[in-house]
Amino acid sequence: MKKIIYVSAIYLLMLNCKKDDVATAVNNVITPPPPTKTTFDVDVKPLLATKCAGCHVAGGSRSTNYTDFTTTKNNIDAIIERVGRQPAATGFMPKNGTALTADQIAILNKWKTDGKLEK
Repeated sequence: MKKIIYVSAIYLLMLNCKKDDVATAVNNVITPPPPTKTTFDVDVKPLLATKCAGCHVAGGSRSTNYTDFTTTKNNIDAIIERVGRQPAATGFMPKNGTALTADQIAILNKWKTDGKLEK
């Protein structure tokens, strides 16, 4: 009688095991999307438009137009350095404005690291 119970238990156990469950679980693994690249048009220009365009636009009080892709691309090192200064420091930007947040400065750095893409 014990033998029949053991055989029945093993049989029931084997019936409940399905190979498809493992394959389905593996196939349902969610892979994260690739990281997006930071671009001038989407990320940098809107930031500079709110923080720098008071002076740094075509026809503005400063000669450098940071709404222009090429100008910004060529000056990104200086921009990052100036916005990274302490507000009381000489040359701090935005002049007479609120300092950029760490996240905003990170956008500028990521744009540079990502290759200074326009679009």
